[in-house]
Amino acid sequence: MKVRVPRVKAKDVIHDWHLFPGDEVQVIGGPPKLRGQTGKIVASVKKMNAVVIDGVNMAKKHIRPNPIQPRGSIVSKPMPVNYSDVQILDPVFKQPTPARLIKVWDAVGRKMVPQRFLELSQTHLPLPKRKSPIEPYDESKLDTPKDFVSQVTFQASIMESPFPPMFWNQLERSRRNNQEGQAL
Repeated sequence: MKVRVPRVKAKDVIHDWHLFPGDEVQVIGGPPKLRGQTGKIVASVKKMNAVVIDGVNMAKKHIRPNPIQPRGSIVSKPMPVNYSDVQILDPVFKQPTPARLIKVWDAVGRKMVPQRFLELSQTHLPLPKRKSPIEPYDESKLDTPKDFVSQVTFQASIMESPFPPMFWNQLERSRRNNQEGQAL
């Protein structure tokens, strides 16, 4: 079953996020029962401008009886909290602080690097590294050996055509027929 997500209008979508999964955050707004709770961000729901925090805003979900669980069950799961109701916990003071994205010159990489600036302790917090879409590959015994792959099996020559002569004859014949048809 697919969960329907209430979308935010296109003009209201937040483009520059400074909260990422794994960050320790505290809820500072929203319903009174949520205020002051802390936890780690599990996921971000960008279509809703919300984040899912572990152990915060828990809801009970009833699961129907099925072959795996013949009696059914009730499961608690965290629900999204609005992005604007959450602030990152400063690692120095352990208090919620506003954060913003800034660009800092990286002397090692010799380029501008985006970082998060925490206003309470005036410190920079690096963005988490993105996971590579290419997963590491373990070689198996069915793979072609590397030395065989690196062998040159075809030498291109200017003198020889890559196509057989019969192909060129047929191509020339069809070109002539098209020219004769246009001349009539």
